[in-house]
Amino acid sequence: MTTKSILLIEDNEEDRFLFIESLANIKKAKLYDIASSEKEALHMLNTSHIFPDIIFMDIQMPENNGIDYLSELAKILHLKKIPVIVFSSKMKESLPVRSIGANSFIVKTGRGKILPVRIEQMMNLDFTEDNVLSYEITDVKNPAITEELTNLNFYNYN
Repeated sequence: MTTKSILLIEDNEEDRFLFIESLANIKKAKLYDIASSEKEALHMLNTSHIFPDIIFMDIQMPENNGIDYLSELAKILHLKKIPVIVFSSKMKESLPVRSIGANSFIVKTGRGKILPVRIEQMMNLDFTEDNVLSYEITDVKNPAITEELTNLNFYNYN
């Protein structure tokens, strides 16, 4: 896997910290930038000539919801090709984002050692192809993490 740059759109300071800390444990990841709102992210992307390889975004944001942001991205030709991974604490939100262009959805349950695994797994997906998401639990050597991973929900909606 080549190094991928990531734009994080997250309003919660603790979640931003956990995400950045997780990226530090992923060799082929670099932080493109952080936006604390969809409006800030859209401005950032519309005024840049260099784009992130992948966007991770919270679906529940204070200014407007992530569904509106996904709709906006889909309207902008040079931005709609950037894969978007949505994460939320509510599973029910996976259905609307799937129908309007999110490439994948992660439930915000992974903390500590699990979150970097989840992020890296999403980074390793080839969003240019229809692929069914699978995760090889055997790659994880720690039995406690393996047990936790078997209970995680990964979704790929490409």
